Amino acid sequence: MTARPGVNKSLITSRLQKKVNGNWQTIEAWTVSRQGILCELNKSIVINKGYVYRIFSTVKAYKGSKSESIAVYSKIVKY
Repeated sequence: MTARPGVNKSLITSRLQKKVNGNWQTIEAWTVSRQGILCELNKSIVINKGYVYRIFSTVKAYKGSKSESIAVYSKIVKY
């Protein structure tokens, strides 16, 4: 993510989720925090075939004592 100028800290939290019995189950979670406007999260994991997966991420930017966040879901993928 690239935040707007003036942001002094950025935070990304991502969860890999698998659909089990109709419910989304988090199987792995990662968090990265960086000072400044640039923040990047790159991870890989071995997953099991025959399931449906998605990534749920929250991104937060801090500017002084104020913060703003957004939640994003990836496309749902059957593997």
